[in-house]
Amino acid sequence: MIDKLKGAYKSFTIWFNSVGLLLLSLAVTDPLLVEYMGEHGLILVVITGNMLLRFKTSDSLADKS
Repeated sequence: MIDKLKGAYKSFTIWFNSVGLLLLSLAVTDPLLVEYMGEHGLILVVITGNMLLRFKTSDSLADKS
């Protein structure tokens, strides 16, 4: 488990999901973001991004360290 966490900072998927989580949590408190992205737009971007990153990813996090 520790080996996987060591390589996490090099993972595009981890970075993408961290930014997505931040934006989703901001959307709960900031109605302007919801107005800009639409009610489900941000969720659709995060899900689509994860699907695309899954095709890009071939190494485990332990291999990235």
